[in-house]
Amino acid sequence: MKKLSQAAFYEIKSSIYRNARPLDLALWQYHFENSRFYEENKKEVNAALDLLIDQRPEGGVWGIPWEWYNNDKYPKAFAISENWWKSFKVIDKRLQLKSFGRLSF
Repeated sequence: MKKLSQAAFYEIKSSIYRNARPLDLALWQYHFENSRFYEENKKEVNAALDLLIDQRPEGGVWGIPWEWYNNDKYPKAFAISENWWKSFKVIDKRLQLKSFGRLSF
């Protein structure tokens, strides 16, 4: 297995700190930094995880909050893209929940 160089790690870390959503930042800190910031923000992280669980639709698939051209143009391409993004969101959110021990699968 290839190992990241220290420079690449710090470049990724810098990008995460600049651009990540709060829950993604907490995941980074939890997995890669064993950070005291996670402990300091545990209440907020758990609230965000609770919200993910509470907002999970009955079918288990979160929708996407956008559409293309009011669905007037490219309906077939949008349907494909929408399914891809829904799949991505399910995997992303379930991994977040699993990472913090809030879901087993």
